[in-house]
Amino acid sequence: IDYGLQTAWGASNYIVNNQLVTYGEANFNLDAGIVEVLKPNSVYASNIRFNPACTYPEIVIQNTGKDPVYHVNIEYYEEGGTPITYYWTGWLEFTEKDTIVLPVDDLTFWLPTSNVFVAKIIDVNGQQDENSYNDTYRTVFDGVDVYDQSQPITIECKTNNYGYQTSYVLYDGNGDTIQAWSGLENNTVYSESFNLEQGCYQLLINDSGDDGLEWWANPNQGSGYLKIKDADGNVLYNFEPDFGAFEIYEFGMGAITSDKELSQPTLTAVYPNPATDQVTVIVKGSDNDKVTLRLLNAMNSIILEKSFTASHDNFRTELDVSNLPSGVYLLQIKTGSFTTVKKIVKK
Repeated sequence: IDYGLQTAWGASNYIVNNQLVTYGEANFNLDAGIVEVLKPNSVYASNIRFNPACTYPEIVIQNTGKDPVYHVNIEYYEEGGTPITYYWTGWLEFTEKDTIVLPVDDLTFWLPTSNVFVAKIIDVNGQQDENSYNDTYRTVFDGVDVYDQSQPITIECKTNNYGYQTSYVLYDGNGDTIQAWSGLENNTVYSESFNLEQGCYQLLINDSGDDGLEWWANPNQGSGYLKIKDADGNVLYNFEPDFGAFEIYEFGMGAITSDKELSQPTLTAVYPNPATDQVTVIVKGSDNDKVTLRLLNAMNSIILEKSFTASHDNFRTELDVSNLPSGVYLLQIKTGSFTTVKKIVKK
């Protein structure tokens, strides 16, 4: 067994346990299973640096039947929410696996607060799966940190004695790079502020020396930090400096899911969109707040305005748009000091 160890210090002793598993023919001809949920998942230590997750769920499927698997119909949702269906195509022989990134087109996917993610296989190769016991996988996850989108955030990094080993990147929810930092000087503070729109973001830090910004076994490298701060300089998140090769932090701006008490709603949802007769508006986290809805046309003129006092955490109302001409409208949703704007298409 080669563990890939190159150097070690002191009494470097390792205790190794191994298991040998053998098996015969497959028990079923047509059988696919979900064997792991990588994101969202806050239970297993092997996935902890990828969670909490704000972006797309990731699952692992496996062919556990005799016949090749080339099509899997997958349904996934947060308990209490609306299921989404994804059609996977590929080719898996017996015991082969594939990791699937499940798309989430609308952040209202994370509207419920059950913090239980469910993925299930509906059919395989267009037929019923012969073994239903491995078709469903549930995970418990932590809600992501959500910060006020009306306020800028600052990403601040201090390098250690080996600044050239450190690099970090800020991505948006689609995986596109917003800004990347590399080629850094030693013992230098880098600070930059951002006004980010509502949505999911990911901050990734890498260390080419595989020992983070600080490590007790390598005192010669000194110490550094990577922090996210609010507009007043308060620390919102502080990376653990002993992160090894890399660490990922996913967070939300505006509102998605959160276990923190915020001064703005957790999420706004508007559907159906496009709409024909009626639009449903949901504002989560608005208990006892005044909610004002303004619908604006292409000339930015207010053509409809309604105000309410939300009587519970999940505020819901309907807007009648049946008499409006077809076109694009902007719906302004104001709750307390928080305002968001949604684009609505009227058929």
